[in-house]
Amino acid sequence: MQWKKGFRERHGATGKIAFEEAVKAAGLPLEAVMQTVKEFNEAVKAGKAAQLNPPYLFEHPHELKKGPFYLIPAVGGIANTFGGPKIDKYARVINTEDRPIPGLYAAGAAAGGIWYQADISGSQLGGCLVFGRLAARHAAARAKKAKA
Repeated sequence: MQWKKGFRERHGATGKIAFEEAVKAAGLPLEAVMQTVKEFNEAVKAGKAAQLNPPYLFEHPHELKKGPFYLIPAVGGIANTFGGPKIDKYARVINTEDRPIPGLYAAGAAAGGIWYQADISGSQLGGCLVFGRLAARHAAARAKKAKA
């Protein structure tokens, strides 16, 4: 993907910007992306998010309408494994008895149960960022507690 010149200078490596500006900065077709967002939001409003492909299975789905939105420049690379250890909501690896293994975390392509049907380039980045952050917070709290 070719980023428009000056994007990083205006927003840094990770830019917090308006949704439409993010789409334009990424060089994506604005009308097509906005139509996809509209269809997604309509499905959420109608209670049909689970029927999307891939399904949106959050217990309390929400529309994409209020930012901030973050744009992260990335390029394709190694494909994920479509597998990995089971994790909990803190990104802790779960053993075969459904108990967390103390101090062992997994995020992104290293964690199982995140993918649906096929790999979409860059899709592991979301899981990496979200579960990596959760794992870091949990590990820091665990370390702080151990020092006390």
